[in-house]
Amino acid sequence: MIEDYSEAILCFEQAIKHKSSRKAVLKSLYEIARIKIEQRNFYEAYHTLHRVNLLELEEKAFSKLKLFTEGVILFVFLS
Repeated sequence: MIEDYSEAILCFEQAIKHKSSRKAVLKSLYEIARIKIEQRNFYEAYHTLHRVNLLELEEKAFSKLKLFTEGVILFVFLS
């Protein structure tokens, strides 16, 4: 199962690298973040979501995921 996720992430990263379209890059970043959240790897999910800002692809659809990951990280930090 982890191998499937790794392969999927590699494919999504290739779409980001080649910047085939804005929509493909956004979808790839979203799916990588979703996989990281599913794996409970909230730090990597947060950094993936932060890449949206770094690539200047501001998108409202990411705000809820980003808020969720920030909340989980803060909760873990304060615990």
